[in-house]
Amino acid sequence: MTVNIINSQCKNRSYDGIVLDETDFHPCYPFFIDHPQIKPETIDRIYIRGILEQHPYVRCVMRYYYILIPIIFIYYIYSYYLFLFFIEIDFYNIHFDYPGYAVRGHNEWAYELSLVFGDRICLVDKKNEVDGKFIYKKIGNCLPMNDTIERWSFGIVSDGRKNERILQLIHQISLFQIPEFEILICGPSPSDTLPVYVKVIDDNLCYTDKRIPISKKKNLIIERAQYNNLIIMHDRMSFPANWYKKMCLYGNYYDLLCTPIVNEEKHTNRMIDWTIYTYTSFIQNKIEEPLNPNLYWGEKEDTDFSIRLYNSGVLFEMFTGNTIYSQGIRFQGGEIKKMSLVMKLRYFWGAYRRYKKELLNYKKYLAQ
Repeated sequence: MTVNIINSQCKNRSYDGIVLDETDFHPCYPFFIDHPQIKPETIDRIYIRGILEQHPYVRCVMRYYYILIPIIFIYYIYSYYLFLFFIEIDFYNIHFDYPGYAVRGHNEWAYELSLVFGDRICLVDKKNEVDGKFIYKKIGNCLPMNDTIERWSFGIVSDGRKNERILQLIHQISLFQIPEFEILICGPSPSDTLPVYVKVIDDNLCYTDKRIPISKKKNLIIERAQYNNLIIMHDRMSFPANWYKKMCLYGNYYDLLCTPIVNEEKHTNRMIDWTIYTYTSFIQNKIEEPLNPNLYWGEKEDTDFSIRLYNSGVLFEMFTGNTIYSQGIRFQGGEIKKMSLVMKLRYFWGAYRRYKKELLNYKKYLAQ
């Protein structure tokens, strides 16, 4: 079967096989849920035309066309290559490396391709560089061996002050009846009697000063986790009853996946988002970029982690069809509420006044 990814503005829409366009590829749309007729690693050929030049989510397109085809086999017969599975890219080759054009040049999307896949994809034929026709083969698996959505590691960061909450969370996870799972608690043990699937990680060596070593604690969870689907969460989080069922529908073909967080009591107001990720082959079957251990809580350690992951080629996705719960946070601004235009104007006017007042006070401080 062939999947053709064709720009919606292309006049010719007559292609053999399945025809998709740029609207089918978005980091907030669950591709395999929206396209149940397409399964990972079942497509013989991918043909792309007019997509890589302007589509804002070019990394998303690349990642999914890589998932769709199996590892390629190439036969050499009488001076000709016979491609069984391949990706053919047909693009508007107006320039290579020069600013000011309305479309991406070859070097721009080729940079993204090599950044995302590294040595897991290979150029096997360049039909005509002037016309912009390239053929790539896939030479690396999408997922590590034996990786399935039915194997999970849950990492909980704790300071020992919410033991009853952690015990409730352990019970919640057990009700999912996941075939293979473990729960890793980085911090004090919440009880003297824990199930065999719960492991406590000693974090005493993480505390070297008065700051909270959040990055070191999360890195310990990353190091100890044995399953490729890994969640790291705070003890204020909890799950809806259907969380695991929805994750099974989504599948484990993702690099880094976010789900919306809502207030645990109201189930309506959005909270600060939470992240889960899997060790896919795009990051060499392990986390190549742990959190910076020199950054502590409140020092933008999560922002630093996200930037380094993105720059290494990781695709960030949002699964809006699932949720996670969170207790109210100890600082204002934890909830994201819908506001009317008048409320927004009041909010920004108040923020501007606070800014000017703070700037004035700071100048007075410097003048002392």
